Amino acid sequence: MNEDTQETTRPKALPGIWTPWATVLCYDAHGPKFHDKTIPADDFARLCTPQTFDPEWNRITICDETGQRIFVRVDVAILNNLRHKLDGAFANMDIGLSQTGGMCSALEIHPTNDPKWIICITDGEIDSDDDTGSFLICRYDFDEWNDGEIKTWHTIGTATSINEAADLISVHMFVQLTQNRQR
Repeated sequence: MNEDTQETTRPKALPGIWTPWATVLCYDAHGPKFHDKTIPADDFARLCTPQTFDPEWNRITICDETGQRIFVRVDVAILNNLRHKLDGAFANMDIGLSQTGGMCSALEIHPTNDPKWIICITDGEIDSDDDTGSFLICRYDFDEWNDGEIKTWHTIGTATSINEAADLISVHMFVQLTQNRQR
């Protein structure tokens, strides 16, 4: 396969941005200004146009603000896709991405009315083209997580796909909510 043929068979999407504020955005939603610099108009227009991307390093997800298909780093895309899969599955739960330092990513899930614990999903090794690999799923004390002073955690399990992670989380959430209601 020559390079021209390979270029036309690769997927296309808008380039995306993983922000320090834990949002996943297309350039249109973010705008051309970054800190004290502005992207030149021609370059910005190119970033607002669908492009081919290397699926080894990037995956498709959706922009938090526009709903457009975008490509971002594999770990961010996978966790964002898992967030959208779980969104609305549990009443009174906050589900969102978190920037855990150094632009690393995690998915947080916790009760909105009684935040005593938080479930965090981090990526592990993502080896194949179908978004399988290893996801570590843990439950943390909410205050320790927010203070950055994590002393204890409960490992819920590891999952090898988005669907398996969603199933593990769903079962754990059901058990936690049932136990809380019985108290």
